[in-house]
Amino acid sequence: MIIRNPPAWFRLLQVGIGALSIILSMLAIAYPGLAAFSVIVLISIILLIIGIERVVIGMLSYSRPYSNEQSVTSSLFSAFFIGRRSSPFTNIGLGIIAIALAIVALAFPLIATGVLVALISFGLMFNGIARIMQGMALHYGETRGGTTRWYKALTIGVGILSIVLAVIIIALPALGIFFIALVLSIALLINGIEMIILGITGRRSGTVLP
Repeated sequence: MIIRNPPAWFRLLQVGIGALSIILSMLAIAYPGLAAFSVIVLISIILLIIGIERVVIGMLSYSRPYSNEQSVTSSLFSAFFIGRRSSPFTNIGLGIIAIALAIVALAFPLIATGVLVALISFGLMFNGIARIMQGMALHYGETRGGTTRWYKALTIGVGILSIVLAVIIIALPALGIFFIALVLSIALLINGIEMIILGITGRRSGTVLP
């Protein structure tokens, strides 16, 4: 829904944030290493916060048993990754692991960047293999109008492309860093353009006011 005629200061804020997002997107393309480092720092901070919360929740749940009306787990991130009835020792152990990983990533950002690039390359490779297997499993004539034929070719083609990209990123890790920067810059650019348009047109997302 749309809220019309927001305050002038809010519209200026939208335009300012949009312009800042566009500038950051350009910096991410110009300095891909800095963009990848920023992603590593952001992920590390999130891991650190989740880890601290896990430890606190584990300690609270150890000293106070669960009740039917109240659950100790309150974080959206934690509720997504871990069940609401986790044991205190599981929470504390996972929290300590998350904190340790966050500290290592912050202390050794180059190693963390390399791990992130490796995860992207292996993810692309596994996705490519799965796509090829999916395409090979299709049989001609399963759908009308020859739809299966072009879909089979497209699926196998995407799989081959994913594997080729994975091999290139493994051979040239700098390309993986540039890939991270490219995705980040596109996201910032789209967000920045949207914010500027909303600020100029005087609209913002939300619930329509009476």
